[in-house]
Amino acid sequence: MRLASPNRMKITIIGAGIAGLTTAIALRKSGFETEIFEAAPKLEHAGSGLGLAANAFKALAIIGLADKIKSRGSKMYFFEIHNKHGKVLSKVSGSDFGENIAIHRADLHEALLEEIPAGTLHTGKRAIGFEETGKAIRLQFEDGSTHDTDFLIIADGINSKLRDAVAPEAKVNYSGYTCWRGVTKNPGKEIKGAYEIWDPKGRFGYVPLPGNRIYWFACIPAPEGKQLAHFTLADLEKHFGGFGHTVRHLIEATPAEEVVYDDIRDMEPLKHYSYGNILLIGDAAHAATPNMGQGACQAIEDAVVLARTMAKRPSVGRSFSSFEKKRLARTHYIMKQSAKIGRIAHLQNPFLVKLRDMIMPRLPKSFQRNRMRKINKVSF
Repeated sequence: MRLASPNRMKITIIGAGIAGLTTAIALRKSGFETEIFEAAPKLEHAGSGLGLAANAFKALAIIGLADKIKSRGSKMYFFEIHNKHGKVLSKVSGSDFGENIAIHRADLHEALLEEIPAGTLHTGKRAIGFEETGKAIRLQFEDGSTHDTDFLIIADGINSKLRDAVAPEAKVNYSGYTCWRGVTKNPGKEIKGAYEIWDPKGRFGYVPLPGNRIYWFACIPAPEGKQLAHFTLADLEKHFGGFGHTVRHLIEATPAEEVVYDDIRDMEPLKHYSYGNILLIGDAAHAATPNMGQGACQAIEDAVVLARTMAKRPSVGRSFSSFEKKRLARTHYIMKQSAKIGRIAHLQNPFLVKLRDMIMPRLPKSFQRNRMRKINKVSF
């Protein structure tokens, strides 16, 4: 079976995650129709929490979705980092980092899906390869069907097989720590900001979600390969037992089915995102560790930058190249900074941990403000 697109100029997106959906929405608002192909047989509202920072809302405002998304999240008024003993290592207020919200991934995904026109999203279509025939691209799917397109946008995440085919130099790295993410009902805590606790044993963080819920994550240094997959919630509670009453309560109050587990990985920065009529975006292009909370933000930025670039240029292929020039340095910066924060957070050497805990509270406020300004300063 060959799936046909009614568009004169066919633009195909692989992946119906945040990057793919936001790109389809942004392109439609700029006058371009797309078709989206998603590997999953049905779109289930799963996942855990994530953060959306001021730079993401600048992009969302351009495509008319800022207020809609804000209404489904919970505002974060500050961000604090402590050590296990309660010492404040860093505190940044909302006035320093701009408007930030925490939102359940499922709620964000649902809000984006509501903007996708009926008939333009196809599920159960796992792309396994493609061939270029002249100026056209023929996609091959696992079910044996094909789809011809003029332009291909690959947005199916860090494990993208199509990305590996077009950019065989792409390399995914293990961060050195594995992670559990959970969502639970608030067990009676007043939480208005984002908290993290850093210790050689691991890192624990939590933020408020709407509906009197809390999203939390727990990271532990470990060998690669999901070596701690056997951990139960009771094991986590025991491991983080010295992190305080709130941490123990959050783990204890979480149903096992509300917890997802995976190793934390990122990509080595690619030299290119544009390959002729093929473009990589989102985590397929520049997956970063979640230490800066910028994964979804950068995907949303990608979508709006691409749509605006395409609206200004008659050639989509040239737009892809222009997009690459606009996005490489910024996304590389986010990837490198996020990896650096992860290394600092997960220091194991007792002397370096002590030195970190001594230096961080003494850093001038301008240090954090300047970094936040650089993140929030984005050109579309």
